[in-house]
Amino acid sequence: KRDVLVEALTGVGLPVAPCAGTYFVIADAAPLGVTDAVEFCRRLPREVGVVGVPVSVFCDNKEPVASLVRFAFCKKDEVLQEAARRLQTLGGA
Repeated sequence: KRDVLVEALTGVGLPVAPCAGTYFVIADAAPLGVTDAVEFCRRLPREVGVVGVPVSVFCDNKEPVASLVRFAFCKKDEVLQEAARRLQTLGGA
């Protein structure tokens, strides 16, 4: 499940931090020109149909993580495959 999501994110040019023992991956949206992940995550459901959580909401010092987004992969296979398909549209954003 993790690999499906990681492949989709890296496929549109988003670096993903290695993860193990969790249900989440963290991707850096900076390659898409994102400097404010909060604003980016507000647009994502409307524009792509996928939800992400800005990592900055978990931090006091938000600047170092301003472009990082957390995505959950604890979903049904069909849901992840559809999310992967939808994320492909980010490449053209």
